[in-house]
Formats: sequence, C-alpha cells, structure tokens
Amino acid sequence: IRGYCDMLLIALRPGDAAEASLREIQKAAERSAELTRKLLAFGRKQMLQPEVVNPHRILSELQATLSRILGEEIVLSIVSDSGVGCVKIDRSQLEQAVMNLSINSHDAMPDGGMLTLKLSNVSLPAGDSRLGPDAKPGRYVLLEVTDTGKGMDAQVIRQIFDPFFTTKAPGKGTGLGLSMVYGFVAQSGGRITVDSSVGEGSTFRIYLPTSTEPEGTTDDHAAAAPLERGSETILIAEDDDTVRKFMVRMLRHLGYTVLEAAGAEEALGLAEKHVGEIDLLISDVVMPVMRGPQLAAKLKEDDPDLPVLFVSGYTEEAGLRKGPRPADAAFLAKPFGSESLELAVRELLVAAGDRRKS
Repeated sequence: IRGYCDMLLIALRPGDAAEASLREIQKAAERSAELTRKLLAFGRKQMLQPEVVNPHRILSELQATLSRILGEEIVLSIVSDSGVGCVKIDRSQLEQAVMNLSINSHDAMPDGGMLTLKLSNVSLPAGDSRLGPDAKPGRYVLLEVTDTGKGMDAQVIRQIFDPFFTTKAPGKGTGLGLSMVYGFVAQSGGRITVDSSVGEGSTFRIYLPTSTEPEGTTDDHAAAAPLERGSETILIAEDDDTVRKFMVRMLRHLGYTVLEAAGAEEALGLAEKHVGEIDLLISDVVMPVMRGPQLAAKLKEDDPDLPVLFVSGYTEEAGLRKGPRPADAAFLAKPFGSESLELAVRELLVAAGDRRKS
C-alpha cells in the first residue's frame, strides 16, 4: 500500500486534489506497519539496528522528556553507579522501553509519587535464577525502574507481558507496550523481571549484556546516496503478487529492465532464456519449492559476481538461517517503500560495478 501510494504521488501534478487522500492512506498504512512491528517485537523477530551505547547517557538525554510526561506531581530520580558499562542494543528500542515503563508508572500514580531509574553493573554466574532460560552468564548492565504506585497483584503479573493484555479502560491502551519491551530485551540477549504487590509499587529490572566494543560501534552499513536513473537488468523472484508487481513497476519507472518471476523455478527459466547480462537478483527469502538463498546459489554458479538483494517480512536472522547465503548479499525488510528499494538497488549495483572495474 505504501509503495503504490508513493508511485501515485510521483505521478500527480502539483496541487492535485487527490494528494490529501493519498497522504491519509499512507498514514493508515504506516499505522498498520507499526502494529506489525510491535507484534514482531514481542515474538523477538523485529529488525534491530544495534549499536554500542552508554545507557546512562541515554537516560540523561531522556530526562527532560520524561519529566514533562510525568508532570509536576511525580518526582523523577536517575541514579547511576560509577563506571556503568556500555551495551549493544537498538538505541531507539531502549528509549521506547524506558518511555513505556515510565508511562505505565505515571498511570499507576494518579495522585503523584516517585519514579526512580537506576543503573548498575552486575555479574550473573551460570545457574543464577535471574538469567532465565535464554540469557547467558556474564556481565550485565541492570536498569531498575521503580515507582511508588498502586502496584499489581499476582494474577496481573502473570499476564503483564502478554500481547494485548491491559488493565486500562477500552480505548486507553493497546496492551502492546510491555510486550514490546519484553521482546526487545529478549532479542538483545537480556531479560526483564518484575516485582510488585498491591499498594507497594512496582520494580521492573532489565538485564542487558555488557559490551566490550567501543561506544558508537554499529552494525549498520552506510546507505548509498540516490544516483541517476538506472539502465541495468534486474531479475525479481517474489511469490507475493502485490509486492512483486510494486517492485516491477517502481524499478521500470526508474529505467531498469526487469525480468519478473513468481518463484525460483520461473526465475531460473527466465535467466536461462535471457540474452545478455543480469545485473542484479532481487529475491524473496521464503518461497514455495525453492528458497531465495538456493536460487541465488544456482544463479551464482554461472555468474559468481551477481549481486543479490533478499527481501523478507522475517528478520534477517530468522529468514536466512536455513540454507546457504551469499556472503555479499544485502537484505531489505518488508514493508519497504520506494525510496528504500531504490537506495538498496543502487548501492548494490554501484558496488558491483566498482568490483568489476577493479
């Protein structure tokens, strides 16, 4: 939906009356995508952009915003032990987690109270009950979020991280905030626990593995700047008709020659019949009969330098853990818009051209 809106907006004349309606459709599509991201967060399958950050610095930067949200009747206190380590996490997800927990604390203190955010270093040996089933022993940064609110009973605590569970009135909350926090922490190799009792407030404890890498280290690769219209030949293998047709229309609009296949076997047939060079393969990861990585491997038997762009609604790890994956392949997460597709395609084609020249 987002992609087709992009194409229609490109085709509109300035001042066209349809633009306002298309912008509203775009907003609705983004809200739907955001809901999907929240559910993926709980399932630990969201796309993360990890970087090494100092959690104390993040809390300090959030302090002014949190104070405005909490209001004058709630006292905010941020406490940090000296030498708190860095953690490698998705910065925006940690910020969102702190915001979600703080908002819940605000709602639990309608008559005012105190919210304390405390950071400390902890070492969790093997067998420590705080580790949980998936976390590994080692050094962790502990973030404790403690409020003096009305607290929760045992029944609420058992469901607190379930998607869509909420104690708020209809229309006042989706119940996705804490499930998102749970998913983000688990996907980052950590654990979250909660202690609470009615009338005694609540304490959420987030354990995040300490990183030994320098602050600022990231897994991201710089995106190439958008270049001139393309003229290369691109083979697309995508079994979802809507997604495939959007990519085909978008890339042809940009000047590319596009070979369109609804699956891996059809893509192999098109490649065999095509006269000339195929400059890029764009493939879905999960397809019937043959997965994208297997398709890429077969095409690379004839052209080892063929650049590959995988697209998938799964995370990169979940989508590509079965079967071989070309070392130089790129990955684009669904849903994506026209700009993201254009940038990913140009980056791969430019890099491939540079390799051939060298």
